[in-house]
Amino acid sequence: MFSVLGPSVDRLDPAGLASLGEDAVGHLAFRGLDGNDALESRMLAYAKYLIEAGRWTNLAGYFEQNDGGNSHWRALPAYQRMLEAYTPLYMTKVKRGFGPDHHLLDAGELAQVARANRQG
Repeated sequence: MFSVLGPSVDRLDPAGLASLGEDAVGHLAFRGLDGNDALESRMLAYAKYLIEAGRWTNLAGYFEQNDGGNSHWRALPAYQRMLEAYTPLYMTKVKRGFGPDHHLLDAGELAQVARANRQG
């Protein structure tokens, strides 16, 4: 999900970015997992493994800059809400289009995912 959200935000023109607002952009970014939560700490270890194995390299910078990816708060509930909003949008894009950017979300779709994050 974050592999699509980040590039989707990055390709927005200034008007699209302004329509989202700074707050929404922050709600679309990966912000780590809680190292103090039993489930999230296991997921955090697995994410680090995937980065070290050469996968999820687009998130490596976050882990390097932010306490090894430890959010210090439970992030999984917000990510699950985001995924529920994201999945049908993404599946529609994938089924419908061709081209290098056919899977990226537009500003309205990104706003839906950001709202799902904030609902918690």
